[in-house]
Amino acid sequence: MTLVQIFLLVLLLLLVGGLLWLPFWGGRRRRGLTSLLTRYQRITASLLEGDLAAAREELKTIIRADTEDIGAYLHLVRILEREGNLDRAIAVRSSLLARQLRDQSLRHQILVGLIADLAKLQRYREAETQAAALEALERRDPWVARARLLAALERGDEKTALHQLDRLRRRDERAFRAEAPAVRAWLARQRLQGSDERGALRLLEEALRIDRGYLPATLMLADLHMDAGQHGSAAEVLTEALKRQPAAAPWLLARLEKAYFELGRFGELEEIYTDLLGSASEATAGVRLALARMALRKGETNRGLALVEELVQQDPYDPTARQWQLHLLDEAGRHSELRRALKRTAEEATVRRETVVCVDCGRPTEPTAVRCPDCGAWLPQPAAGDATEG
Repeated sequence: MTLVQIFLLVLLLLLVGGLLWLPFWGGRRRRGLTSLLTRYQRITASLLEGDLAAAREELKTIIRADTEDIGAYLHLVRILEREGNLDRAIAVRSSLLARQLRDQSLRHQILVGLIADLAKLQRYREAETQAAALEALERRDPWVARARLLAALERGDEKTALHQLDRLRRRDERAFRAEAPAVRAWLARQRLQGSDERGALRLLEEALRIDRGYLPATLMLADLHMDAGQHGSAAEVLTEALKRQPAAAPWLLARLEKAYFELGRFGELEEIYTDLLGSASEATAGVRLALARMALRKGETNRGLALVEELVQQDPYDPTARQWQLHLLDEAGRHSELRRALKRTAEEATVRRETVVCVDCGRPTEPTAVRCPDCGAWLPQPAAGDATEG
């Protein structure tokens, strides 16, 4: 037998062996894929049921079988984040970055997630360090500026913070508009602590130019005007804010009334409040109480009481309205009604202790109820946590 014939014979034997092995190898591969698919189906079902722990354990099994499955690691990280275990999520992301990842887009994704988690834990200096690595991959990523901004704020470095905020505006306008008002208000507070009212005023006005509805800046600006004796400016800021954000009435009304009182124009508020009642339902409770207080100051106690009783009818469980009702009944000299209201309040307090209170809307209901009859929220179990083991 020649060398060529021997070679052909060996090649034929290898080919036959390969054909015989192929079905077995294919079956193993199909079984492996089927097993992996089954595990991911279990993970999906667990997530739909809200069972994060079960999904996490399935992912760990997948990772133990294939430590190169980066996708499984990333799914695991998301579950850890949903569970609030950010330290562990950071550790997993850091371990992935230690690998030689050829896919730069994948490395970019991991870095962004790592920086975001570090920021949530207020580990701003570590986030700033990772931002340098992110910049090397994609210098225009908004998280580069955001991480450096947060680190600068932690250091008290206003100049760098404002510079990074401007960089964020060029990278992501939406993120800038979401964060700039809070950053400028924070820096304004720092300026005020250093007695730099002029610098604080500038920062607050800039914050409100970006977002006219940013309430902390509105309140700080009004206070700044009041402290400077500029009651007219304070009244203008607060009145505009109240008309734009009627739901913010509880935070605005006391300041607004003080400003108008200092101006000697307190009576004008009644017209403003009345207009709001007709145009903004979300301001009804706060503004109606404000009108009741004004009526009391003017000696119109019965009118104030009528306003408050309308609130009690709308929400019998509003403690502020109930307390004002008792006060105004006393002021009006309607003591028999006051005694009945006090008795009703005492009886309701007793009954309330024997009921289940909805954590969403505060409505008390029977201990046999399962869901709140008002808002439909699921009610807590009566005496939950009070039982002791025998």
